[in-house]
Amino acid sequence: MKRAYNTRALKRQHGVTLVVALIMLVMITVFAVAMVRLSNTSMQVVGNMQVQRALEANAQAAVEEKISSPDMFYDAIDNKNQFASLNYVNVTVNATTVKIDKPVCVGKQDAYGYEIGSALTPQDNVFEVRATATDSLTGAAVELTQGVKIRMAAGTCV
Repeated sequence: MKRAYNTRALKRQHGVTLVVALIMLVMITVFAVAMVRLSNTSMQVVGNMQVQRALEANAQAAVEEKISSPDMFYDAIDNKNQFASLNYVNVTVNATTVKIDKPVCVGKQDAYGYEIGSALTPQDNVFEVRATATDSLTGAAVELTQGVKIRMAAGTCV
């Protein structure tokens, strides 16, 4: 005995399958586009972090170059030479311009191991050095502050 199938119900089921497949395709496409945008954003964040780290390294290198000589601190105290007309000096490191502000004396203490109160007793002076590195291509900037302790003649840091 043959069974009679309802051909109309079968056709309706084929149409539902097509609609479900199209909805799934749209959902997968939206998900793929979202993932591409997310990965592009992640790449931008990583690129920005690389620029920031490079600027930090350049600023640190410029500060290290300048603080290696006590002349910078004596010039800052006396407002002479490199700080005679401006309160900053520009240094170029790896094609990055780094602006180093005039060091500021933030503390002093008589040096250990000397007779206290003597005019010849040196002082350990603490300076704060600020540097700003700016990327000429992107305009990104990083500010770095470093403390420096240097032994100088008594009375130089007021």
